[in-house]
Amino acid sequence: NSEFFDKLARAVVADLTSRMNGSFLFRVDTRLRPDGEFGPLVRSEESYYRYYTERADTWEIQALVKARFVGGDEELGKRFEKRVKEIVYSTPVSEGDIVQILSVKEKIKGDEYNVKKCSGGIRDVEFIVQVLQLVFGFREESVRVQNTLEAINSLFSRGMISSDVEIKLKTSYILLRRIENYIQLYNNLQDFSLPVRDSNRMLGIYRLLYFLEGVPSGDEHQKLLDVFKRVKENVLEVKRIIFQNFLEIEGGEEVILFLYSSNVEEVRNLLSSYGLNPDTSFNFVGDIVSMSAKGGVETSLGLNNLLRTVSKAKNPDLALSNIYSILEVTGNLP
Repeated sequence: NSEFFDKLARAVVADLTSRMNGSFLFRVDTRLRPDGEFGPLVRSEESYYRYYTERADTWEIQALVKARFVGGDEELGKRFEKRVKEIVYSTPVSEGDIVQILSVKEKIKGDEYNVKKCSGGIRDVEFIVQVLQLVFGFREESVRVQNTLEAINSLFSRGMISSDVEIKLKTSYILLRRIENYIQLYNNLQDFSLPVRDSNRMLGIYRLLYFLEGVPSGDEHQKLLDVFKRVKENVLEVKRIIFQNFLEIEGGEEVILFLYSSNVEEVRNLLSSYGLNPDTSFNFVGDIVSMSAKGGVETSLGLNNLLRTVSKAKNPDLALSNIYSILEVTGNLP
């Protein structure tokens, strides 16, 4: 039976995603299933539960926050939803869990114009909201919702975030999603980057965004970039508030800047304050943070001590490079 239904599922996915006359019916991505691309496409209901309770990584549990029934056997779908929620919110999320999710997220970051993957983009908003859901959902059932905007409303109505945070998260998410939709309207492709080299498309996206008619003013390209920059800044500001203050993560400014802010200029300034060349040391220190298997506090203490140590050397950059090579070879990252 499993082999038959696996073949059936693959055939359905192929029919939905195959292009005909330059278009397709529906995008389907099955890579987030248990065991990823190497896992079976179809498995028993109980095997799903066993996987999520025994073998799933924290980020896989986080992804289930948005899991919802969309079609098929409704009784099975609702039963699966209920059981998955019990698994997701069965224990309170720890700082180590958050750092693990962040580490995975940082590895798939997009460029500065990618509205979905950039620092301050769509994934950052969803990440902030989902972490808050994991933190409070352990005790507060009302925040256990799949929709991001509904989750923001619930978090605010329960007094878990301030009015300022609620407004910035909600307005930023809506605007980013609209920009994403308008980008994809042009060629019906799963594209997430602003077409900065195509002035006509930038003009069209900006006018759609604000429902503008009449003769173009000529500065729409720059206006769209300015809007996008402000939105990203708002999201990063909220990210910092949540992880530094609200969740009281005291991992030290070094790991906070790399994992929780992702503000490149702030990180560069920090490295310069230790006597390092930010152009050469940025990747070294970033790799140490993202590759470390430790929790946030342990990683930060190790990184803090490392930077203080190399700053005392005659050549801090050479010292950092040598230490990094030793740590990488021996597997003893901080």
